[in-house]
Amino acid sequence: MRVFLRLLTATAVLLPFATSLDAQVTPVQMVRRGVVPAVPLETLPALPKFTASSPRTTIVFADRAPVGERTGALPIEQASAALLVSTTIPSSETGTGKQEPIQYQLPSSPSESPYPLIVAYHGFGNSVSTTAAQTVIDEYCELYGWAFLAVTGIDDKLFGSPVSQQNTEAAIEWMLAHSDADPDRIYMVGFSMGAGVVTNFAARHRDPDGVMIAAVATVSGSFDWTMCWTMDPTVQSWLLNPWNFGASPASDPFAYQFSSALYFDPSTYPPVPGTHDPLYAMARNLVDTPVYATWDTADTITYLPSQNAELVAWLGALGSVASRTVSDTEDPSSGGPATHSWAVMDPDELFGFFDGKSVERRPASFSVLAEEDRAVSWIDLVQETPGAFSEFDGSAFPDTGTLWVNQSSNLASATVDLVAAGLDGASPLHLQAASTDGLGTRIGLTGLAHWPGYALDTGTGDPLDGLEWDAATRTLFVPVPAWGAIDVEVPVTHWGATLTVTPDPVDRGQDFSMSAAARPGASALWLILGLSEVVVPLGVGTVFVQPWPPSLLLPLPLDGEGTVSFSATMPDMPELEGLRLLFQGAVVTSGQGLTDLTNPVALDVQ
Repeated sequence: MRVFLRLLTATAVLLPFATSLDAQVTPVQMVRRGVVPAVPLETLPALPKFTASSPRTTIVFADRAPVGERTGALPIEQASAALLVSTTIPSSETGTGKQEPIQYQLPSSPSESPYPLIVAYHGFGNSVSTTAAQTVIDEYCELYGWAFLAVTGIDDKLFGSPVSQQNTEAAIEWMLAHSDADPDRIYMVGFSMGAGVVTNFAARHRDPDGVMIAAVATVSGSFDWTMCWTMDPTVQSWLLNPWNFGASPASDPFAYQFSSALYFDPSTYPPVPGTHDPLYAMARNLVDTPVYATWDTADTITYLPSQNAELVAWLGALGSVASRTVSDTEDPSSGGPATHSWAVMDPDELFGFFDGKSVERRPASFSVLAEEDRAVSWIDLVQETPGAFSEFDGSAFPDTGTLWVNQSSNLASATVDLVAAGLDGASPLHLQAASTDGLGTRIGLTGLAHWPGYALDTGTGDPLDGLEWDAATRTLFVPVPAWGAIDVEVPVTHWGATLTVTPDPVDRGQDFSMSAAARPGASALWLILGLSEVVVPLGVGTVFVQPWPPSLLLPLPLDGEGTVSFSATMPDMPELEGLRLLFQGAVVTSGQGLTDLTNPVALDVQ
């Protein structure tokens, strides 16, 4: 009886407004991800001049060692027709307020249309022109008929911080817009610090509608900026610069982790590499991205060989990876030692690895470690708590109409585009999902012309509690409990009319609006208001809101377009707090009787 009185109290507020026709409620727009703001800071200071006596055991000096070009097996003289162009992308096009120096080359005889693009990333303190000067990557691009692009990332001493990566992304997008480069065959190769940058860039760029990397190559790679800070104090002043991370790893570990590819617990080394913690390693996202790694086992930066070995071993267990180790590399022009240099790379092997690889934008199965709200494959992730990692493992099985969410953490929601996932076939959809933390999550199901209607527990056949509907995007949100799992069937239901309530949740004493849109000519909407769920199939659809006590029916007239909209105020009564009101409408057309049902709506009072 008490529950029914609470329902009567909440319903009474609707009655005076039953015939008030206002403007339709504007749907809430979904925001995929923010834009990195401009950083109004001075450019990082110049590095000390490299001399014969400079130490080679730090990333600061070793990356500055000049290396002559490696000749390789192909006749490099054939590449003389290619023309390297140095230019600058203006700050107005980068979105960061900072310009982006680049060097690029288009093939004089393209291999095909469109053709692949190799993006090369410099080492610490090396200018954008050093990639072409110290390697034959640009010459091989000409021989293969591919495009070449060398980027800066704003400054040559930035360790792939978000603002730096935004400039790199802008450079790639500029190249795609000004050439016939293939967006599905973009390959990245980086040296030393640049190897860590390109690996992290590929791991962080998984949006199927944006820039994605088809394959990655690393040369003498450095992959963990926390280890770089710990093992090489000479770079700490640059890492502390706000253009990079603006704090030490102890003060802001997350900033270092999500901009790195690997993470080794600093309390476990030396000796290096210590203990690798994959829970904080962005390279996990490369399970679907082929990676080629090469390094010299006698690298003068002594903590790098073990990092490279760990990367290869870990990615090898996850997906596609190839590696090549060498020892005692020599500078091809001088014969001197060059164990930490571009000379470690074999260009024939590099181009052979890249050749033929194409990005898979929407793989059926994937694993993602996300550092912010983002789109990956066929899902959009929204974090519960910003400034921390979120996890999601998903698999779609179109043949059986099954969706698996193996684990999820720190997620407010994960919305699945069922069409992109190949799950737009026979109904019902079989959804299995689990939450691996105390927050729980919501799995959004969207993308179909006739949207998913409700969820039934496969064990009991009962409707699942806590469902939410977004009529604007035709999305059903299925709750996954904290530390729990669900196994449900989700029928696709034809709702002939839409019902929206905003805001949701609504505070006690707050105004809210309700709108319904049926077909033109419909005369009335019988609004069902209840507190529990039931599935009652009808010839025009499915009633989900329990249409008998405790529930109420409220008649609302529709205008000539078949719509109705009104506003009301939720009473500021303590007994309403925590109440979940379920609404659904039954549409009546003169002379035809019941013609449609609206989608259900759940309104939470807080």
